[in-house]
Amino acid sequence: MADLAGNEARVLCIDTDPQGNLTYSLEGTRITDEEFTGHALYDLYNDFEKVHAGEKSVRDYVVETNLDNVDLIPASLETPKINTKAKELIDAMKQGKMDSLENLEYETQILKYFVSLVQDDYDYIFIDTQPSRDSLLVTSSLLAADYILIPAKSGSYAVDSAFRTYTYCNQLREQGIAAQKGVGLIQTMVQQSQAFNITRENYLRVLGNAVFRAQIRFGKAVEASEMAGMPVVEYAKTQIIKPQKLGEAIYEVVAVSIKQLLNPELTASWEKGLTYVSEGTITSQEYMDKLERFVRLRTKQVEDSNFQYVLRQFFDAAAQYYKKPERAAATKKQ
Repeated sequence: MADLAGNEARVLCIDTDPQGNLTYSLEGTRITDEEFTGHALYDLYNDFEKVHAGEKSVRDYVVETNLDNVDLIPASLETPKINTKAKELIDAMKQGKMDSLENLEYETQILKYFVSLVQDDYDYIFIDTQPSRDSLLVTSSLLAADYILIPAKSGSYAVDSAFRTYTYCNQLREQGIAAQKGVGLIQTMVQQSQAFNITRENYLRVLGNAVFRAQIRFGKAVEASEMAGMPVVEYAKTQIIKPQKLGEAIYEVVAVSIKQLLNPELTASWEKGLTYVSEGTITSQEYMDKLERFVRLRTKQVEDSNFQYVLRQFFDAAAQYYKKPERAAATKKQ
């Protein structure tokens, strides 16, 4: 999303999750702060008649975010009340208390109506949902979307949930209820392990090409960005990395003993191998055998070497930049 906005694409995000995590990520404001109460997603539903009559616009409920070119219809503490409000609106139309709209017969179609009113103003519209499927807003989001991306973690529970969500999306499309052009799955919080490899093989076996080759890796920056209320890409820009004495020492050791580890082409090679595993070109065991062979050979190379005297000159050169300032001598009072 940040990448799209950085390329001058106009992006709108709609936060339908009652937890308001997307709102916090883009605005740094929690829904408990009540900053958006009165002009959030629930209020758009609550003012449906005014929007329909032209007295108000969907854009009245859109706020600018901390990211350039990215707008947001935020969540609020009242988001859970949308279920009741949507039913009241449809009942009022059926009872003739409110003007009815063509193609608006069910509560789940209201969000799509709102999206249609602003879709020409944006290049992309992202709708964030809560994890569970048994929600009016989740189904509303699925009906309003052209493409659906299912984020899935590793583990048996996550796999079962992802499969059910994928099946549900396709059922909506096959029954003519939704008109999605595509449904895909992307793995998140990825850590390289045997459990991850097994999970990915299960996803590929059942879903095939619907599984994205790209993955979202787990890292401390992800957790830190969540705490800071910032997208991880923007959070990374705020971090200033300063060299440390130990870090420079480790670098010199690696440069002298296993210089291949400093070559970015090596990382690219391992990434390419992981891609081959995900595509089924090689097995995960073949990949691990090659990796272990590399580690074993390089470790033996270091054990058989004697670089201490060569490294000393590098350590001494770096150490001069990390000298502690001398403390002024204290004078004793007479």
